[in-house]
Amino acid sequence: RGVLSESLAPRALARLRTDIGRRAEELVAPLVERGTFDVVRDLARVFPVSVVADLIGMPLAAREEVLRFADAFFNTFGP
Repeated sequence: RGVLSESLAPRALARLRTDIGRRAEELVAPLVERGTFDVVRDLARVFPVSVVADLIGMPLAAREEVLRFADAFFNTFGP
């Protein structure tokens, strides 16, 4: 928790507001053009992991594993 708290603190995130907004626009624009999308699969699963992974320096190869482990973790608690 201590390792992440500095990177994810409100002050640190405020400095990244422009970059995070740009990322959101880059992710959403093609989805809107497509006309239909699954908000969970195409947006909610991708965006937070992308932003947080970059903040903590997570390698690209590990990001899909994070989603897999997170799904497994949440599924252990039932529906």
